[in-house]
Amino acid sequence: MTRRATNVGVSLAAPGPARRARAAFTLIEIVISLALISIIAIASAGVMRLAARAAAGSGDPRAEASGPGEAVRQITQDLQLATSVLRADSTGLSVEVPDRDADGLPETIEYEWDGVSGSTATRSINGSPASPLLMDVVSLDFSLDVATLSGGATTQAVAEALVVPAPSASGGVNWLVVDHAVGVYLSPTFGATVRTWTPTRVRVALRRSGVARGSIAVELRVAPAESPTGELLASWTTSDATLTSGGEYATFTVPPGVVLDRETKLALLIKAADASTTVAVRSSSRVPATANTIVSKADSSGETWSRVPDNTAFAELYAETLTTTAGTSQQRAVRATVGVSVGGINNTLPRRATASFAMLNRPVMP
Repeated sequence: MTRRATNVGVSLAAPGPARRARAAFTLIEIVISLALISIIAIASAGVMRLAARAAAGSGDPRAEASGPGEAVRQITQDLQLATSVLRADSTGLSVEVPDRDADGLPETIEYEWDGVSGSTATRSINGSPASPLLMDVVSLDFSLDVATLSGGATTQAVAEALVVPAPSASGGVNWLVVDHAVGVYLSPTFGATVRTWTPTRVRVALRRSGVARGSIAVELRVAPAESPTGELLASWTTSDATLTSGGEYATFTVPPGVVLDRETKLALLIKAADASTTVAVRSSSRVPATANTIVSKADSSGETWSRVPDNTAFAELYAETLTTTAGTSQQRAVRATVGVSVGGINNTLPRRATASFAMLNRPVMP
């Protein structure tokens, strides 16, 4: 028996190098991974902030977009610049602040809280719908230090007015002859509001005695201790030919620039510039010696002055004044303390913020 051999072919691949297992990341892969993680983290944080703002705007009582510290900051900003406080108590504040919308009018800002623990405090401007300021309010405190201050003082010039009038025409009338000199005292009395005064015109009743013969000199001087010998303020020279024999007022205009304090007294000095001149000053003998205008005469030397008893000259003084009107006393806030408390979250203690500050505009209190 013949045996046939059967060949079974088996093909085997020649063994190659063994595949090595991967054990770590490359440096480039690590850097790229870190960059991607940072981008994802930043994006996630932005999403979380947007979500928090949306939650706060939705009225969620636990959304704390602004806590008590931020509320105190907002109140401080408004109250510190206030010009008038309309209301300040444990449940609200109303103030006027300078113009903020360029309409030339002050703004009225109001803070309201109903006093119920856990409710919302609001803020409104010029009566607009109130917007939430802080949720879950437990207390709201406004404390103002008030002082009595004077303000609003004004200074103004007052036009020319008669400050020393002539005496009444009734009663006895004398004519004091100017042989050497006559001094007519002008003593205006001003109120406490007058700061300074400026003489503008002087009028005095004069007459010529007989025919015209010469000239007269007229001087306006400061009158210390009722003597017409003080500082010369103005002077004039006139002819007696300008005067009538019956007597009339002569007017002398004071040059500008003479400014005097409230207590200064003046005298009009009338003297003959020519030895032959004869002029008389009209006076009343029935006016008390304490009247504003008193007549005195000098002796022959022109240096020693003596009062003419119970005689007041017919003279007038006009002046402009500068007055200061004091402001009225007002109750004004000079310092404030603000405190806000809100309820705790997750059974934590209530949170509180306070601030104490000076009132920049010292607002008027109600």
